[in-house]
Parts: sequence; structure tokens; C-alpha cells
Amino acid sequence: MADAVATFNRLRRPEYIGKIRNHWHFAIRDIPFLGKGHDVVQFVVPDSRQSLCTDPGQIPPSPTIAEQIDILVPFILKSFIGGTDSDSFAPFSWGTRSSELARAVETKLRVLGVREDLCIVQPSTKKEDEAADGAWSTEMDLMMKTLGSKLPTQASQDRVICGGCSKDSSRISGGLIKCKTCNSQPYCSDECLREDWKHHKETCGKSGTTDGQQSSSTTDQSLLPCNYYHKIAFTFPEARVLAESIKLPLPSKSERAGDDLSKPIRALVIAGKDTPQNLQLLLGPVWKSENFTWKTNRFEILLKAPVGSPSYAKHHENDAIAPVFSPRPASGEETARIEKIRDIQSALRTRLGTRKKPNGQDMLPVFKTVASDQTGWPAWIPMIPNYKLAIDTMDQGV
Repeated sequence: MADAVATFNRLRRPEYIGKIRNHWHFAIRDIPFLGKGHDVVQFVVPDSRQSLCTDPGQIPPSPTIAEQIDILVPFILKSFIGGTDSDSFAPFSWGTRSSELARAVETKLRVLGVREDLCIVQPSTKKEDEAADGAWSTEMDLMMKTLGSKLPTQASQDRVICGGCSKDSSRISGGLIKCKTCNSQPYCSDECLREDWKHHKETCGKSGTTDGQQSSSTTDQSLLPCNYYHKIAFTFPEARVLAESIKLPLPSKSERAGDDLSKPIRALVIAGKDTPQNLQLLLGPVWKSENFTWKTNRFEILLKAPVGSPSYAKHHENDAIAPVFSPRPASGEETARIEKIRDIQSALRTRLGTRKKPNGQDMLPVFKTVASDQTGWPAWIPMIPNYKLAIDTMDQGV
């Protein structure tokens, strides 16, 4: 550890990296759907939401912070010393939400001999906390999509959705608050509570809805998108008309609800009808909790996954029901991301040679090729979702 500290102390400490403030926020997070003993360290740049985490289980489930920082502090130091002397850097400043954690980290840094200007851990601002929660929400999406069917059944049942932004409770470190009038509708922040009031006030304190309207205040399990699509959507005439127009057979209430919503989402995307209004018709008022699924499938379709790709193998039978392939054109932002994914695929093909399937040793060399001006995990973390899309939409002979 002494060598790591000495290397860290020699690093330059710019106030900005490009236009992004070189300030980092760290926190210890738990992953409820994996059970006890799976805490992780989240380290994030609030201004860009660039984030990295330890592997689940590296942080001991301990009642004392002292044991946890024995893992946390080495991790956050070593996160900055993976590159060369010219491209590595130390944070200009860092902070955390928990004052107890901040003081414990400061003590540990001084004991290890970290230079004094970085032994001060600032209290995080509300804006930084919200950015960290947003980045954690993305990390949780990636974990849940990666685990897929391996998730315990209880995982989805324990989720409570914010009535404003649709984040669920497992992704919010500060806990949920409730509407002060009905003491029922949950929110992740006062801002979400205020923003949703124009919708929630119509049903606040009422046990149900009227005139067939979909209540934004009801957050019981029936309104989670997977349950809504399988058990409720078919009861609305507008949803049935939409489904018929894209040749999508809506499930009936008697069918078993599944967790994978790729089929309805892809049908909408292929038909060019994946608007927020249509997504809500099929997935319900908290459809935004499936934002990751929607974006992933939209990009797979825009990339036109070829025969032999994992995406084609998984979805081609369901995609074949679409009356015509006419997705909405990619936006400017989507086009830029598609170009980055194509660059990754090109670099992968060059590296693979006669091999069809990439393996775990291919990702880092590819990152170094396509992002030669960025070195080390702090810069590479945002590229992981693009890498996954790249390999899923490449011909691997599947």
C-alpha cells in the first residue's frame, strides 16, 4: 500500500479535466436484490455522472465504518494510478454524503500518508447527491440486466417507485418520502413531490381512479411495467388499438407475468411508434423504470443486428411479426453514439482476426484503440454500455 500512496501523492491534480470539474463523490451502497454481504463502493464524478464501482461483496457487511474503509480507501486511491505518469491524475477534491464516513476516510488517508491537501473530504451538496443517485440508478440497471433471470423473485417485489422520476427505492441512498396529504405516494425528493403534485392531486387520498384514467399515484406492484403489460394494458381500448397496429398480441390477465419487456418495446421501436405516450399505454405510468431496456433495444434495432449476432438470435422470431421495419430516425445524439459503437466493432474485428467471439481479454485493448486520448478506468467506465451493444450486434456465429 505504501508504494500506491507514494505514486498517488506524485500525481498531478488539475481542477478541471477538459470542461468537467475534477471533483469526485464516493459512497458505500448496498444491492438489495443480492441480499446481505454485497455492499459496493461507488465513485462518481457528479458533473458527468462518470462512475465506477467495486465488485459486489468486496465491502464487508459491518456495523462499523472502520472495517469498510480498509477496502474503500485503497480502492479510491488505486483507481487513479492505473495509467502512465502523463495521463494519470488525482482528484482536485472529493466528498461524500455521510459526515461519519468523511471523517473516517480523512483519518485513514492521514494514517496512510496521503498528502494533506487530499485528506479533506467535503460534505456533498444536494446537486452532487442527486447526480450520484442518478449514476447509481444506471449502475443498478446494468447489474439487473446482466443478472437477468438469476435475480431472486423477491427483488422485483420489493421495489417501490418514486411517483415523480420513477426511480425505485433500491437506487436512492437517502430513502423515500411520502405525500404529506395522503401519506401513501412515495417520492425520492421534495422536488419530485412538488413536480408530481399537478398529477397526483387529482387522485390524492382516493382509493382508485375514474373514467378509465391511469393514476400516477398508484405504486402497488400491479403498476410495475412487467405486471402492467401482462395484466392491465389489455383492458384499455387505446392500448389494444396500438398493439393491433403493430401486430403485437397483448397478453391476457390469465397469462403468467414475465420480467422481459423486450417484445413490446421492440415492436414499438421497429414500427417507429416508441413515443412516451405509447410506451405508457403498454407499460403503464412508471414505464420510465424500463428506460434502460427501451434504449438498449432501440440501439440494437438502429444498429440492424445481423444474422449470427446474439441480439438477432434472441429477438428475430418476435421481431418478424412487425408489419414493416420503419424505426424513427436516430437523433443527433443517437447518431453520435452509433458511430462510437461502430468504431468499437471495427477495432474488435481487427483484434479478433479469424476469431468470431470476443472474450474477457479483448475489452481493454479495444478501449485503448478507440480512445487513445483517454487512459484508465475513470475514462473508460462510460464506454462499457457501448461495448456491450457492440458485441451484441456483431456476427459471432451464434
